[in-house]
Amino acid sequence: MSQTSTSHHPTTLKAGGYTAVLSPAGARLVNLTTETGSTLVLPATETGSNPGARGEILAPWVNRISDGTYRWLGQEYKLPLNEPDLGNAIHGLVRDQLWNFSSIADTSEGQAVSATLRPLVAEGYPFTVSYEVIYHLSTKGLSATLTARNEGNVVAPYAAGAHPYLTVGTSFETKGILDRWTLQLPARTVLKVNSRMIPLTEALAVAPLEFTTPQPLAGLAIDHAFGSLQADSDGAIRVSLTDQTSGTSTVLTAEEGINWIQIYTDGSNRRGVAVEPMTSPANTFNSGIDLITLEPGATHRCSWRIEQVPAA
Repeated sequence: MSQTSTSHHPTTLKAGGYTAVLSPAGARLVNLTTETGSTLVLPATETGSNPGARGEILAPWVNRISDGTYRWLGQEYKLPLNEPDLGNAIHGLVRDQLWNFSSIADTSEGQAVSATLRPLVAEGYPFTVSYEVIYHLSTKGLSATLTARNEGNVVAPYAAGAHPYLTVGTSFETKGILDRWTLQLPARTVLKVNSRMIPLTEALAVAPLEFTTPQPLAGLAIDHAFGSLQADSDGAIRVSLTDQTSGTSTVLTAEEGINWIQIYTDGSNRRGVAVEPMTSPANTFNSGIDLITLEPGATHRCSWRIEQVPAA
């Protein structure tokens, strides 16, 4: 997919009954809607400050790094603490950068666009990693494939993911609406966290946060990483939010390279559920859990997809 220009304006894809709006700010997903009026994600801002990291790409780490400090190949590195109240570095480096978008390409199934980001010179992460995310919209919804490449001559620590807040139906931005939904998440383990949202131990049995069958979200406050993901019979790992009245679902399918799903129920607002596909959990630069070792010249790819599924 050829790169034609750098634009600071949003890109809109239309295909398969969906419309997706994408911003060069962090290559974030601004909105995903259907032609019937449903909104599948809490809308993000097109530029500037973006509440709750809505729709953002997370790399070269996901979630939090405790104290913003880690050791790699015998050397200690210190990242800026962009979550100062809890003393953490959070959500990576690429979310605040302007990505370069290609022109929109028509495909046999819909429309696609590529966004690229050159290696960053960043405090606490002196590794030359470049990025490309390809968004593809079709009747199957919006898919995203993120590829990172180590352009340098030093092995780099790496993790990646995304931060969409899923919604169901037409009543988005309604406080407390997620109490009307059920969650189904095929995970066997969960990471418990301390008061600074850093995992305490290795993954534990998922109970009482058991969602292998649909469970109501009413009364539940969740901000946890779920692992040991179980695929359906067709090999796909699906996380479903379902409106208990209409039966309509918004589904995120974890595809290549996704080992963890972070679930966050939007604090006291409860307007949507962050369903975050991740290669690794929080603090992986220190814990080593599913940490990716990106060799010089090597690439890593991960992908996910969001779609609406009507009531059966």
